[in-house]
Amino acid sequence: MATGARFTPFISPNSGITKRQLFERIRSSLWDERTTNDPHWRDLNDYVSPRKARWYVSDRNKGDRRNQKIIDSTATFSLRTCQSGMHAGMTNPARPWVRLGVPDPDLNEYAPVKAWLHTVTQRMLTIFSQTNLYNALPVHYGCKALFATAATAVLDDEDDLFRCYSYPIGSYAIATDARGRVNQWVHECQKTVLEIVESYLVDKRTNMIDWSNASHALRNQWDQGNYNAKVDVDWIVIPNMNYDPRMALDPSRSKPFVSVHIEKGNEREDIFLRQGGYDEFPILVSRWDVTGNDWWGTDCPGMVALGDIKQLQTGEKRSMQAVEKMLNPPLQAPTHVRNQKASLLPGDITYNDVREGQKGITPIHETNMPIDALETKQQATRLRIQRAFYEDLFLMINQMEGIQPRGTAEIAERKEEKLISLGPVLERSKDELHDPLIDRVFAMMGRAGLLPEAPPELEGMKLKVEYISMLAQAQKLVGIAGHERFINGVTMIAQTWPHVRHKVDAFQVIDDYNEMLGNNPKLVLPDEDAKAAADAEAEALAQAQRAATAKDMTAAAGDLGGIDMEGDNALKRIVESAGV
Repeated sequence: MATGARFTPFISPNSGITKRQLFERIRSSLWDERTTNDPHWRDLNDYVSPRKARWYVSDRNKGDRRNQKIIDSTATFSLRTCQSGMHAGMTNPARPWVRLGVPDPDLNEYAPVKAWLHTVTQRMLTIFSQTNLYNALPVHYGCKALFATAATAVLDDEDDLFRCYSYPIGSYAIATDARGRVNQWVHECQKTVLEIVESYLVDKRTNMIDWSNASHALRNQWDQGNYNAKVDVDWIVIPNMNYDPRMALDPSRSKPFVSVHIEKGNEREDIFLRQGGYDEFPILVSRWDVTGNDWWGTDCPGMVALGDIKQLQTGEKRSMQAVEKMLNPPLQAPTHVRNQKASLLPGDITYNDVREGQKGITPIHETNMPIDALETKQQATRLRIQRAFYEDLFLMINQMEGIQPRGTAEIAERKEEKLISLGPVLERSKDELHDPLIDRVFAMMGRAGLLPEAPPELEGMKLKVEYISMLAQAQKLVGIAGHERFINGVTMIAQTWPHVRHKVDAFQVIDDYNEMLGNNPKLVLPDEDAKAAADAEAEALAQAQRAATAKDMTAAAGDLGGIDMEGDNALKRIVESAGV
C-alpha cells in the first residue's frame, strides 16, 4: 500500500503537459512495446495453460472454455512439475532456504553478531510462512517457465506485514533502467465500484468516503447501488527523478519511486484515485533468460518446447482421425440401396442384392495406419517437451530406468549433471526475485520495528544473503567432488610420503565441507576453540602416557627390591627420574 504523500513527477516547466498526461504517455509507450510479444504469448497460453494470461481487462471472472487447442496434456503436466519443482527446490516452506550473514567471515563467527543474524533470519522465515508468499511463488515460477517473464507485487498489508499479488501476463507492461533492473511498471485491471471505494476512497480512521478523487460517474454508480459495476483502473510506478534522500520532509522527494492509481475515463483533469510512493520498487519481476538489454524475457522452457507442443497436438489429432477412419470408415454403396434401411450397428443386418459388376456396402478407401510407429514418434516428442521443462531433473529418481532403488552416488552424479543446465536460471532468480524480496521484506521489518537492536559491530555493514535451499545446495555439491578427490589423493600420497599430510589445513577443509553441505554453521567450532580442544586432548594424552610409564617403572622397581638402591647406580637414577 503506497503512502498518502503527494508527489510531483518529473515534468519540464516548458513541456505544457499535466501530470495526468505524463503518466498516460508513459503507460502508452510501455504498452505499445509490450504488445509486440502478444502473438507468441498467445500461442503459449493457448497450447499449454489457457488461463494464465489476460489480454483484456474484461477477462476477469470469465468461465468460458479455453482449452480447445489442447488434446495431449503433456506440456500442461510438465509445466506443473516445473513450477512445483522450482518452488520446492528454491523456496520450500518446509525447510530454511535463506540465511543472513555479513561479508566478513570473522565477524560472522562473533557471538553477538551470529545470534543477531540468526534471530533476524528466523523472524523473516516466520513472516514468510504467515503471509501468502508461498502461494504466490509457485504461480510466479510457472509464469516465468511458460512466458519467460513473471511479476509479483509485495505490498504493505494491514493484517500481515505484507501481501503478495500475482499478475498474469498480458495485464502489465515493464521497462528497465540502465543496469537492466526493472524499474517502471504499468498494470491495467478492472475493479468493482465497491473495491475502488474500499481501496482508495474510504478514510480508515473515520470510515467516511472522500469523493474528491473519484469521477462523477463512479459516484453515481455508488448512489444507485451498482456496487459491482466494473471500472477500469491503471496502476503506474516509475522512478522519482526528484528523489533526494536528504529531503525527508519534502513529500515530492522523499520516496525513490512514484506510484499513481488512475480511474480511466475520469473527466476530471489531474485527479488520481491515489498518489504515493515506495522506498523500494514494490514489484518483483524476474525473467528466465534475457537477450542483451531487452525488457522482456526472451527464452524459457515454454518457448523452447512450443514447436514440439504444436507437433504433439497435430500428431494426436491425425492419429485419432486415423483410428476413427479404421473403426468408423466412410462408406460407399450402390444406388439401389439408397432408399432402403442400412445399419452399421453390431449384429444388425442390411439386405443388399449384389449384382454383376457391383459390390455391396464397402469402405471408400482402406485405412491401415501404423499406430505403433506413430505412437513411438509421439512419445519422442513428449520426451523433448518434458526435457525442456526439466521434468527429467525434478522427477529424476521416479523416471530412472532399470533396477530400483539406485545408489546414492549415481543419483548425486546425475543431479550434478542436470544442474549444470539449470544453474543460470537459479542465478537469475537470485538476482531478480529472491534478492529484491529479501531486501524489501527486511526494510519492511525495519520500518515496522520487527528487527532486534543490532550489535555496534554491524553499524554501516552491508548484509550478505546466502541461499541454502535444496537446489542452491545441490549447486554447491558439485564442488564437493573436487574436495573429496583432493583428500583422497592426499591420503594416497601420504602412504608413501607421510610428511605431506602437514601440507593440508584440516580445519579449513572441514569449514568448506560443512558450508557446501549447507549445515548449521554452529556444528563447526571456530578455529581457536578447535585448536584449544586439540591441545587439551594432546596434553591429557601425554599426562596419561607419563602416568602409565611411571606405574610400570614402579612395578619394575618393586620386582627388583632385592637390588641395592643405596649406592649410585643406573636403576636408582631411572627410578628417581620417573618420580617414584
